[in-house]
Amino acid sequence: MRPSEAAAHIRQLSCLGLPGEVVIPRMLEAIHHLVPSAVNTFVWTDGRGTPINMFSPELLGSTMAFMAEGYHLCQKPGELSIEALVNAPLLTGNMAGWYAGGVYDRTVAANEVFKPQGTPRSLDLVIRDENGPRGLVLINRGPRDGKFRAADQRILASLAPWFLQALDGARPFDGLYADAEEEAVLLCGRDGEIRQVGAGARRLLLYAGPAPVVPETVAATALPRQVRRLCQAFERARTGAASVPPRARVDTPWGRFRFQAHALDPDTLAVVIRRDEPLPLKIMARLKTLPLSPREREVALFLGLGHDPRLVQADLGITRATYRDYVERIHARLEVHSRAELVTALTA
Repeated sequence: MRPSEAAAHIRQLSCLGLPGEVVIPRMLEAIHHLVPSAVNTFVWTDGRGTPINMFSPELLGSTMAFMAEGYHLCQKPGELSIEALVNAPLLTGNMAGWYAGGVYDRTVAANEVFKPQGTPRSLDLVIRDENGPRGLVLINRGPRDGKFRAADQRILASLAPWFLQALDGARPFDGLYADAEEEAVLLCGRDGEIRQVGAGARRLLLYAGPAPVVPETVAATALPRQVRRLCQAFERARTGAASVPPRARVDTPWGRFRFQAHALDPDTLAVVIRRDEPLPLKIMARLKTLPLSPREREVALFLGLGHDPRLVQADLGITRATYRDYVERIHARLEVHSRAELVTALTA
């Protein structure tokens, strides 16, 4: 994706009106095409800067243990913290002061979070409104990726209004979901107690949980209540007792999570976890790969979601004839002949 396309993609994502928990991870992905980085993270905060939720594509065991213990308990007065960053005077680049001061390498955050992740250098973006902090974007680079430049700071700063839009414009999602093509497997006993879980399954379990991702919940790697019932249902079905199929579904702000149990041996179940995402996100991800212009992608998104053509024309400020031309070009370029075929092409 070209930088201009990535910036347009971020703007579109922020205006979908979807929960921030599903939109912001996609915005973080797009930032990789604007500011090269290894791992991008977002932390939601309250008005004082205290973390109340977070997303990271990688949650390593050492980082999770550290978060669970409460990083405030490990810190010395004045050390680097989320609160210190989001209440700093700059919009972006506050981490630079910690690196220049020569004390960063001795801080708890450096040694318990960033170094274990292999990302010793970070660029920060504070998201705030007139009432105070709302969140923090951390763009992280590996030891061989080079330092961040002033141009990187300017690019990141330009995204602040769109992250704020994603936070302010979000509403609960009650539409259709699509497979996010994210799957992991864990092993548990027939009583539902986890026996073996990898990083991927641990992350999916965390986001399938009922609470925001905060220090108190990060270490609580356990099967949701519905999944424990799934294991119990499997055991009843195995013995021939009346039961329901060993499947479960959990809806959270992060998406829809599907669980299915399979027997490995007499004592062990393999639980497969798959995540679904709101259909608009699935379509937007697919649109990035199709030979359409930015405007055609906008129209195709509305078509895929089944919006009324008159409302689409009004939203985009185009005439009926122009709208019809866009539809014909989209159909021709994607080699489809109906809306049903177009939806298939957009969700394949």
